[in-house]
Amino acid sequence: MRIYIIAAEPSSDYIASKLISQMKVLNKNLTFRAWGGKNLEKQDIQIVVNNRQTSIMGFSSIIRNFKIVSNQFKFCKRDILAFNPDKIVLIDYAGLNLRVAKFAKNKNIEVSYYIPPKIWAWNKRRVYRIKKYVDKLYVIFPFEKDIYNSYGIKANYFGNPIFENKYENEKLEENVIALLPGSRSQEVNKILPEMLKIVHQFSSYNFIIVKSSNICKSHYDKLIRKNSSKNIFISKEPTLEILGKSKAAIVTSGTATLEAVKMNVPQVVCYKTSKLNFYLAKVLLKIKYISLVNILLNKQCVKELIQNNLNPKKLSFELNRLIDSNYSKKMVLDYKKIHDLLYQKNTSKKIATDILS
Repeated sequence: MRIYIIAAEPSSDYIASKLISQMKVLNKNLTFRAWGGKNLEKQDIQIVVNNRQTSIMGFSSIIRNFKIVSNQFKFCKRDILAFNPDKIVLIDYAGLNLRVAKFAKNKNIEVSYYIPPKIWAWNKRRVYRIKKYVDKLYVIFPFEKDIYNSYGIKANYFGNPIFENKYENEKLEENVIALLPGSRSQEVNKILPEMLKIVHQFSSYNFIIVKSSNICKSHYDKLIRKNSSKNIFISKEPTLEILGKSKAAIVTSGTATLEAVKMNVPQVVCYKTSKLNFYLAKVLLKIKYISLVNILLNKQCVKELIQNNLNPKKLSFELNRLIDSNYSKKMVLDYKKIHDLLYQKNTSKKIATDILS
């Protein structure tokens, strides 16, 4: 059986690697071809496109990079036809993957979509393309199942891949503040400088920047060079390991907020983008919060500092609150509700089994 996988973002690459690992156990006679990154490379499969070339974010970025996405799609069509897969697995990255789903369906190739578009946040019209072109759908939040079911689409929920295994290492909290500025260069350029502005106020702590595999170390060095503080470090260690020894975290909105929840690390969530992106987001997004933590709890559990509110005065105030044990204990108590909501054993194995069936 031949399987073509598109995991064109860093978070997708990690999730796809867990999925492929389980598929290999279930069936020894599989041939893979994939778009992915360092995690998929470890699976010893053929990587046709590295996700360093494909990671695009923001509304205006997508507009500016429309030609890039179009070229990706043209290449992808040719590559799929040459590989002639039995199944295609799409993970996240709706801009490209919804086009691929239509193409594959018209070629009678079975389409599985893992982490489909967040139609509950914006652009609900995409649901009709999903209904028409996707054979199997796998969501990662329980409320998404009900939303898709309301449109007559069978959505499978087997738990969230971040929470499928409890972290094995005992949490050893040190004088560390984790900085998670995102996995894309656009995010890092906008958000990391804002994070670094408060470092000098917390000289008794070491600030560890979690490096994205998509961005070279010299890029971080260039941003850090403008800051004279000596307590800033860059780490290639996995996010969970850095969080495992952190007292608090300053986190760019996204998947990393849930990783902080998994490790019970109190956090403040940040986001900053271009003025055009921010304006478009305000017009298009239909949600009260931007962080997955607050969305899942339907209340403000973690503070969100967005756009102009991401400034040294407010960020240092929030970090001081995180260091305070009483404030942090209340936040971590709320985290337990998310653990209970998202934890299931063997999420990747269940999805792999269903895809291969």
